Amino acid sequence: MKSKLKSIVLVEDNLADVKLTEYALKSLEERPPLIHFFEGPDLLQYLADADLHEIAVVIIDLNMPKMSGIELLKIFRNDAKLHNMPVLVFSSSDDPNDMQNCYDHGASAYVVKPSGLEELETTMRQIVDFWCQANSLPPVFWNGRFSPQEANVPL
Repeated sequence: MKSKLKSIVLVEDNLADVKLTEYALKSLEERPPLIHFFEGPDLLQYLADADLHEIAVVIIDLNMPKMSGIELLKIFRNDAKLHNMPVLVFSSSDDPNDMQNCYDHGASAYVVKPSGLEELETTMRQIVDFWCQANSLPPVFWNGRFSPQEANVPL
């Protein structure tokens, strides 16, 4: 197991949901740093200069006022630097059409926000276990300079 977990980046416009997520993460024995943004444009500005290798996953809300989760997914998947970044949509919507739309636009995962704190703690533990500990990506995808095509990686 790695001694230092990579960060989780959260884009969530609802302060109560942010506080609940922070609280749920604090219940974990080993927890990653949480970097939070209220809006998609702030996230994109941060990522322009961030060390992408230090980010395990970006968690985005689906319904946000300035830039929706779908708009963010489109930007990620069309940007050579960001297109392989794992993006998890964390939404209160359990509508299959929303789920399909997110996957159609490149979501790595879609998780319906649980309604209770205990369930949220379990969900956050599962997210951290997978995205921060179990999941691995080839280094070429994290150097921020190459897409698979530029790195001559067969698709």
